[in-house]
Amino acid sequence: MQVVAFQGRHSSLKMTIRQYQFPDIADDAWDANWLVVEGRVDIKGRKWTFRDPCLTTFEAEHLADWLEEVSTGEPSEIDCLFTEPNLEFRYQKNRQLRICFALESGPPGCGTPVQWNERSVLVPVSSALATAARQLRQQLGRFPPRGPSPRPGR
Repeated sequence: MQVVAFQGRHSSLKMTIRQYQFPDIADDAWDANWLVVEGRVDIKGRKWTFRDPCLTTFEAEHLADWLEEVSTGEPSEIDCLFTEPNLEFRYQKNRQLRICFALESGPPGCGTPVQWNERSVLVPVSSALATAARQLRQQLGRFPPRGPSPRPGR
């Protein structure tokens, strides 16, 4: 399976969609579309993993669209946020992408005060983000949206 990879100068995130959280539910717009995401994070040698239902199929599609937009220039929105605040993607004016981790996706000890840079990865804006968007779409091919869309116009 293709891994969605984000590589910074001293940090990285490798992300994989593992499964639907509720594989037997197909007709509920929300519960049918929660995805279990597995991540491997390395921030300056501090490594951890997480496995949590922190994105929906439609949020992952939105992230792929947003990553493509960021890779080609300044995005129309500076951040890509989700229902569950475990992951946050934020475009910075210095042409970097900051990926932040919280709650179940955060580093061990995240419940205690930690420096912001100890729970975020900085990635340069480049064509590698378009590659990450393609990798994410490939993974979503195995996990298409199910049931009625909770987003108007979709």
